[in-house]
Amino acid sequence: MCQMLDKGDEITAVNGRPVSQDDVSEAIIGSDQPGTIVELSVVKSGTGALVSVTIPRVLRTTIQNMVNLFQLLTQLKQNGHNNMAHEMENLPAGSMNTVALVDRVVSMIAMQQLQIHAEKELAARSTFSGSATEQQLRL
Repeated sequence: MCQMLDKGDEITAVNGRPVSQDDVSEAIIGSDQPGTIVELSVVKSGTGALVSVTIPRVLRTTIQNMVNLFQLLTQLKQNGHNNMAHEMENLPAGSMNTVALVDRVVSMIAMQQLQIHAEKELAARSTFSGSATEQQLRL
C-alpha cells in the first residue's frame, strides 16, 4: 500500500475517526471516490510511535482485483511447493522454479504499484504548484 506502513503496524484512526481492526478496511475504502486522500493514524509496531500516513483512495474493484490476484499467486506458489521434486527433475538447469517465479512476479507488481503511486503524486504536486491556491498560500 505504502512505504510508510510496515507489517504489524496498527491503524487506529481514519480521517480522524477512531477505528477498530474490524472496521478499518471499510473506513479506508469509504465513499469509493478514487483519488481522494485518506489520512491514517498509525501506531508503529517496532516503536509504538504514533505517526500520520496519507494514502490515496482507490476503487473497491481495484482492491478486489488485487486481492484476487494475490490469492491466485498464493495458490500457484503452494502448488509449486507441492511439486518441487518434480520441477527439480524436469526443469532445465538454471531455470527458476514456480516458487521463485511467483516471488518475482509479486515483487514486480509491488514495484509497479509504487511507481504508479509516485507518478500520480508527482502529477498532483505539479498541478498544485501552479494553482491559484498555492499562490495564495505563498502570500
